[in-house]
Amino acid sequence: SAKLSVLTAGRTIVNMRGAIATVATVLMLSYVMNQSGQTVAIGTWLAAAGGAFAFLSPILGWLGTAVTGSDTSANALFATLQQTAGHKAGIDPTLLVGANSSGGVVGKLVSPQNLTIAATAVEEPGSERILLR
Repeated sequence: SAKLSVLTAGRTIVNMRGAIATVATVLMLSYVMNQSGQTVAIGTWLAAAGGAFAFLSPILGWLGTAVTGSDTSANALFATLQQTAGHKAGIDPTLLVGANSSGGVVGKLVSPQNLTIAATAVEEPGSERILLR
């Protein structure tokens, strides 16, 4: 029924409010960083690593996802940075953005949000440290 659907949607929003706030905050941060030119400035600085930046690119994606809990959020934060660094260092920007996303997939394994979800799913809240091992 429509009433049950609305109640379920409302309950889901309440239960997920922390995750919603996190994703919204990261997306706002990425918007501000992109619009203010911060990602271009950082990308230009990182391009000084030259060809070695290709090896650092997935690490940046891993770190972004480990911190934000979302590969999409890490891509929103760092895609412009990766593109800028690629252009300045003479590396294919598509390769760097792909490496950022690939590193992000690995970062999900150690993301605190994902560990909490896993601990809750197995009905062992507080066991995140054990799951990380």
